[in-house]
Amino acid sequence: MRILLTTLALLVAVPAAADQSSVARLAGLDARVELAPGDLDIRLERAELRSAAGMPIEALADLALVAEVDPAEPRMLLIRAAINGALGSPDLALADLDGRIATGQPSARAHSLRAGFREAEGDLAGALNDALSALRLSPRPERAVIAARLMSAAQGPQAAADICSAAADSLGGAVALRLAAISYFREADRPDLGLVQISSLLRASPRHPDWLMLEADLLDAAGRPVAARSRRLMALDRLDEALAIRPTRARQTTRARLVAQLAELP
Repeated sequence: MRILLTTLALLVAVPAAADQSSVARLAGLDARVELAPGDLDIRLERAELRSAAGMPIEALADLALVAEVDPAEPRMLLIRAAINGALGSPDLALADLDGRIATGQPSARAHSLRAGFREAEGDLAGALNDALSALRLSPRPERAVIAARLMSAAQGPQAAADICSAAADSLGGAVALRLAAISYFREADRPDLGLVQISSLLRASPRHPDWLMLEADLLDAAGRPVAARSRRLMALDRLDEALAIRPTRARQTTRARLVAQLAELP
């Protein structure tokens, strides 16, 4: 629990020091607040900038003035939730996120943040629902990865792999999502479906030795040792080509491992 809450704090925390442009912007906003102290939009803009500049207490002061006028102001609730989360007050953060989502205005960030806090509290079902909502509202690879991780815990690796696979298809074949899908398919003992994902990677980079080696592992798991050996030999050829152009320690290590694998095979 403590580790997860620390991670959440890091996710919602902001830099501790303002750069020069932020200092100039803050000075301008200070002047605008003096001219129009009741302008909520200016207060919210300054609160966001103060938070980003590592001034959470000052930001909360701006937000408190906004809350006096409109306690359900959506932007205020979201900014305050992120600050309270970073300050180690998950209960306050959750209350604001509940309020923000209850406004009915879609917010992927609100669902993403609430997913993290719900997971920290042990509410896996609630966290999964929020993660899926965030992914639906604003599809991003990192949101798909989080939703898949929660789905794996709730329904198993097959369901998690399906999320990664679908997200990779809709987001232009993100490599990280293909690899995540392969990992989940292997965990679910479905190397055949993992092979579909590796085929997509190889279509984009047919000479990538890492993809060929991964395909070989999947072929082995699928009971196709002859095809697996063929892929490893292809990977070895690609590695030798790459080493001839630019020898690196990583490539040399990979080649040695691959040669050892081939030596062990019949």
